[in-house]
Amino acid sequence: MLYNKNRSSRKVYIPWYDSDPICFTVIFFMVLIFLFGVSGIVFALEKVEYNEHVWVPCVLVIMSGLVAISIITRLVKRYIRKAKEH
Repeated sequence: MLYNKNRSSRKVYIPWYDSDPICFTVIFFMVLIFLFGVSGIVFALEKVEYNEHVWVPCVLVIMSGLVAISIITRLVKRYIRKAKEH
């Protein structure tokens, strides 16, 4: 986080790419990718010839889950900090 250079207030400056609407948009897309990966796992396990490729949707599920958890954690910390300030 960057701090505002103004000496009178030390507000945390949040860049546009870390704003709440962008974070919620990224979480939304990560949930979609997570669900896509889960459906890929189900499909790959149903077809015997695709069983060896089940690792691809597993990687999608793991990575999208980690990104979503990371952003949710960042938002929770931000909201807790805002609640303590007020």
